[in-house]
Amino acid sequence: MINPNSDDGSSIHLCANGIILDDQGESGNVADWRVERSPTISFLDWGSVAIQVDIIEGRWAGREWDILALARRVGKVFITNNPNPREVIFERSELYLENR
Repeated sequence: MINPNSDDGSSIHLCANGIILDDQGESGNVADWRVERSPTISFLDWGSVAIQVDIIEGRWAGREWDILALARRVGKVFITNNPNPREVIFERSELYLENR
């Protein structure tokens, strides 16, 4: 579980088998998360990756989305694709573990 939106306190749960949950349960519009070297990340920046998802519903269905860009700096991981880049904390998803 990660909390990329500190302003609203919401979390994203990246679970086994590409399952994505939000704080209410399974997300209905995105699925199949994976770690990729996005084309938007320079090949020279070896400390950065993107968490990509497939959009499965709505206007953008059928497209991929870089939901998070993560960069390693001084031994910590930072979210870099939001207006306030900051350290990200990874935790086990109790929501996922309770509903397996």
